[in-house]
Formats: sequence, structure tokens, C-alpha cells
Amino acid sequence: MKLPLFFRLAIILSFFSYMGIAQTITVEPTNKTVCSNGQISFNVVATGATTYQWQVETAVASNTYINVDNASYYSGQNTPELFVHDASTGTLTNLRFKCIVGPGAKPTVLATLTVDASSASATAGTDILENCGEVIEVLSANFPSSGTGAWSILKGSATFGDTGVNDTDVSVPPGENILRWTITDNTCQTYDDVTITNATPSMAFAGNDQTVCGESTTLTAAVPTNGTGYWTTVESAGTFDNSSNPNSVINNMGLDQNTLRWTVTTGSCTDTSDDVIILNNNPTVAYAGTGETLCGNSFNMGANTPTYGTGSWTIIGGTAANPVITNTTDNGTMVTINPGSLDLRWTITNACGSSDDFVSIYNNNPSTAFAGNDQTVCGESTTVSATAPMFGTGQWSTGGTASFGNINANNTNVSNL
Repeated sequence: MKLPLFFRLAIILSFFSYMGIAQTITVEPTNKTVCSNGQISFNVVATGATTYQWQVETAVASNTYINVDNASYYSGQNTPELFVHDASTGTLTNLRFKCIVGPGAKPTVLATLTVDASSASATAGTDILENCGEVIEVLSANFPSSGTGAWSILKGSATFGDTGVNDTDVSVPPGENILRWTITDNTCQTYDDVTITNATPSMAFAGNDQTVCGESTTLTAAVPTNGTGYWTTVESAGTFDNSSNPNSVINNMGLDQNTLRWTVTTGSCTDTSDDVIILNNNPTVAYAGTGETLCGNSFNMGANTPTYGTGSWTIIGGTAANPVITNTTDNGTMVTINPGSLDLRWTITNACGSSDDFVSIYNNNPSTAFAGNDQTVCGESTTVSATAPMFGTGQWSTGGTASFGNINANNTNVSNL
């Protein structure tokens, strides 16, 4: 029986696939050299490939191969790229590798692995912690048995006496400084790191002095590069919203000079600190003095003397006629008033604003009495007409037998003359 064309074509394709015709290796693995304990990879590129199996020679020049597995030195044994980890001179050097590519189990060319055992392992020495001041150390890296060594900076900063000497001296600034000792031998390099910690706190800077109009401001200390900082008051009633924040806000500052201190500490070495002066330039709070009641025309005022700003007196009300302020900018000036009251304001002003306080003074002298003009009458009674007092109360009296209709009325009848 003749098979249909479809089945005949499928059989033919399966045969060619099995024979390896359906895939083509376009990039073969190549010989590789790796430093001792280093990593390397072999690669293959094949079109139409669906399976990969890497194999390794069982012994040098044995020409016998076994499948590698994802254990010990290898990974990626069933992929186009085989990784060889921690290549050891005694185990892997001069072994050959190949990849079986499917379908068709087509092998690649052989690729030889050479492990360079000439490089010496680098040792940078023991970490050095918590030194203070100008830290100068003598490094203790190993001397290369072959190749050359060199120091470099991985973190921080350092000044080497000679970067090519294993036991050179080095100075480091405050903070953590990580240095690397690298040994280069032919194409191979090994390295090791050492940490030197200078525990000296970074130099404190509290920020520039400020002049403000108010009780609060934002501080501008420098962020420590080594250590932590905190604020304290040296001469101030202020309070910090966060004393460990270099940009803390300070509140409730008093007038005049407020001295604040920013301290940087590591807990291991001597602290560093810096002071900043915040001048609260609000005007002095005005105080006009206490009110007075006197029997006289002259008053010496008792307002406070301004520390910040200038003061001035103004008249804002009262009943006294024609008051006179001798010197409006003198806190203790003399004020002359006629009988009655006078309301005054003491104002202290500067570029930040002003502050006011008020006081009232009283001249309690009575009005000058005037009983009216003398009279000549024909009879025992008359009406008297004194001037009504503006300040105080009036009262009639007599040295004879006269009787007053109302002794407290400036205009009243008088009889029994």
C-alpha cells in the first residue's frame, strides 16, 4: 500500500532531523583561559537546535566524555552557554569540553580550558576601627609572590605613601574608608579589601549668623559626614522642634542675641562644635509706665528704654486742655497738663515693626474758684452767680448770718443778709 504524500514527507523530515540536518552550528565553542578560582563560559550558537548537553573530558587527553551537571563547578549544562565556576588548576586545567546539540545529537568541536595558576591571592590585611585624629597607618597587605600589587580607594578617601607597596603608610580622613589591594599577574587579578575607620567627628558648622524679626527661624547647620549632630542653647530661651536635625526650627527665642550650638559626635573621639548667633531684632516690648493722679500740672513719665528700636509719645485722648510733651522721644519726658485727664501711647518702632503700650494721667487740681462780681442791693436777699467748676465741686460759705438756697449750686439765692 502506498502511503499518502503527507505521511511520506513527515517521515523524510523526521529522518533528516534525526541525522542532524535540521539544525546548523554557526558558532563553535573556543579554547578559554581563566585565572585560578575564576569564572569562564563556553558558548555555542546553532540554528534549529532544541536541546543542548555539555560534556567534559574525564581526564586530560582521555578522549572520554561525560555529561556535566549543575553542581560543583558548573551551571547551564543544558543551555547554549556553560558556566565554569571557581576554576581549579588541579581539577579542570587542560580538560576539553564539547556540546551535543539536538535534535540529531550533533557534537561541537572540542574546546580546551586552561587554568592560569601563576597569580597569587591578594590579602589586604586586618580592618582598623575607631581611631581618632589624624589617622596614619602602616598597611599590611601580602607581598606578591608573582606579579605586582597596587592600592586603590573603594570608598572614602586616602593618601598613600606609595600605591605600589604592600606595607605603605596611608592617612585617611574621618569616616569609613575602604581600600583595595590588587595583585595583577599576567592576565589574572586577585584583590582583597581592608576598612580603616577614622572615628573623628566631622568639623561642625552651625550655619551663618542670622538677624530675624520674630521668635522662630530655620537653622542651617552642615550635615555631618561622620558622626551625628545635635543642637543645644548656649544663651537663649528657645526650643528646637528636632534637636538632631541640622535644619531644625527654633521657637520662642527671646529678643536680642540668641546663641545656639551645633555639636557633632561619634561617641568615640572628641566632639566638634560650632556656635551660631540669631539676633531677634523685634522691637523691645513697649511699657508706658503706670498711670498717675496728682495735684499738679507736671508729670514725669516712666516708660521703658528701648533696647531695639526708638520710642515716641503720642496723645490719643483725655479732657485736659492744651497738654505739652517736652520731648516726644524721651521715655521719661515731662508732660504738662491743665486739670483733667490725658491718655498717652508709648510706641517702640524699628525695621521689624512696632510695639505699643498706653497710660493715663490725671491732674486733680480743682478749677480756680470765681464767686462772681461784688453786688450792692437794697434788701436782705439776692442771687449770687459763681463760675461753675470744671474740675471739683463748689460750695458756698459765709462769715455772717446769710442763708443759701443751695450751698453747692454756683447760681443760688442768698437771704438774711
